Amino acid sequence: MTKDASEPKGDTEFEVQAYLWNELRKMGVNARGEVKARYAKRSWVRFDIAIFEGGKLKQIVEIKKNTVKHKTTWEDTRQGKRYGDFGVPVTIVYGMKHAEEFLKTFKGE
Repeated sequence: MTKDASEPKGDTEFEVQAYLWNELRKMGVNARGEVKARYAKRSWVRFDIAIFEGGKLKQIVEIKKNTVKHKTTWEDTRQGKRYGDFGVPVTIVYGMKHAEEFLKTFKGE
């Protein structure tokens, strides 16, 4: 049986995550990837990129490879509600161009 894999035509979600993480680290930001956090007694979440300062979570960055059409808003999704409960800013980055724009305006505040 022959197996085949097609090269992706655009940037993958991983590539956007890796690029953004690397650029934030170059800026001296304590950005960590794939951070697992307890949400509730038996529930966990995994942040694509979590930004820490002084050991405390400061910001969450969620990566999507392309713009996603949500039925309402991202904040109304299960993931959006859970991330919002952590009490820090949550930024959704949609693709490589948006990652580049995010970096131009990121101040780490």
